[in-house]
Amino acid sequence: RAVIEATAKERGITEGKIKAKIEEMAKRGLIREDTKEAAHEVRHFGNEMAHGDFVYEVVPDEAADILDLMDEVLAEVYQSRKKVERVRERRKAREEQQKQEQSIDAVT
Repeated sequence: RAVIEATAKERGITEGKIKAKIEEMAKRGLIREDTKEAAHEVRHFGNEMAHGDFVYEVVPDEAADILDLMDEVLAEVYQSRKKVERVRERRKAREEQQKQEQSIDAVT
């Protein structure tokens, strides 16, 4: 839960409770709809932890799932866009190189 809040804060979303921060991240396009739902599940789990509302023991699979959901949120906010930018830059560089090669071939 703290990871979600820290991510929102780092992206300039500081107003409201965690639920509103998640919604704002989605509204700003930082996370997609399915990732927003993942963030809310992390929030619900974190709320149970923070308020001591556990009736049942947390099993390792559940804890692993929550960590996976947090990873999805972090990957989308911090890594996915950078990956797209890298691929786009490489494509544009290839296109530019092809144009230059075609220009040279046209002259010769």
